[in-house]
Amino acid sequence: MRVVALDIVRFFAALSVVLYHLVSRPESDAFPLLSEVTQYGYLGVSLFFMISGFVIVFSAMNRSAMAFALSRLMRLYPTLWVGVAFTVFVTWMFADSSYSFSHVMSNLTLLQNTLGFDDIDGIYWTLKAELKFYLCIFLLIQFKLDFRFPIKRKFGQIA
Repeated sequence: MRVVALDIVRFFAALSVVLYHLVSRPESDAFPLLSEVTQYGYLGVSLFFMISGFVIVFSAMNRSAMAFALSRLMRLYPTLWVGVAFTVFVTWMFADSSYSFSHVMSNLTLLQNTLGFDDIDGIYWTLKAELKFYLCIFLLIQFKLDFRFPIKRKFGQIA
């Protein structure tokens, strides 16, 4: 089930974070009037995670643990791989830095810190948080713990 209103709020939460980073950084004073509004954009991270948690639980409904895991991993990892490859390429081209094969490969798993490597790009901390949440939902489904919540709607009841 797709809730368009939640997608719209999630979009604006993500946009507020982007604008916060572009406009409201302490070292930037290019847009002082806009900065008065965008300075609160960091709150979009929490809002985005709250809504995402709600949406992810809905995506787990009536699925096996394995089906849920596969759908989430297929959503997360291909984009991560493109992002890491892009970061490696840009830093190689413009920052004159390079990473070892092991360093890059560990970052492609999101387990780089566990494997003893630094993050290639720190922004992927959000994906690590998301992966941990996926694991929690996977375990709830696997051990058949009921995490659903009743929601009454106009046309009946979900769950």
